[in-house]
Order: sequence, then C-alpha cells, then structure tokens
Amino acid sequence: MRVEIWSDVVCPWCFIGKRRFDNAIEVLRQKGITEPIEVVFKAYQLDPSAPVGQPTPVVEGYAKKFGGRERAEQEFSSEIIIGQTLHVYESMLK
Repeated sequence: MRVEIWSDVVCPWCFIGKRRFDNAIEVLRQKGITEPIEVVFKAYQLDPSAPVGQPTPVVEGYAKKFGGRERAEQEFSSEIIIGQTLHVYESMLK
C-alpha cells in the first residue's frame, strides 16, 4: 500500500495527524497485518504569505488567521490538549 501525506512542517495539526497516522500503523502491526506500507511525504505550504525568517508567536499568528486573540487561544488550547493525549506536547512547543 502506498500512502501520500501532504503536510506543512510548521502546522501543529499536521504534526498531530502524523502522530495519529503512526499510531494507526502500530495498531495494524500489533494486529498482525504485515502488508508493506510505503509512506510518501509531500510538502504543502498552508500560508504562502508567511514571512520567511521572521518567527511569529503561535497565538499572535493564530489571532491574525482566526480573527482575534480569544479564538486564537481556543485553537491553541485544543492543540495542546490533543497533543498531550498523543504524548507530543513537548515536541509541539519546541
């Protein structure tokens, strides 16, 4: 089986999706499914207008994208909660 994953390396939701995909593959292996799985990663830039070499704090960037600081904090909180359940919290914040 060949799986193509299109993702933006700076997107936390893409990172969460990758961890969930990895966990799903592990479950298949634990169930005895040994079919080879070829994973091909493809680059996708969610925000081509993002400035290069100028890091933006997450909540500030989300506030611009989602229409305000309150909504940005809600979105970021959701990522942290899901990241914690997948044991990726520290990796997400590095």
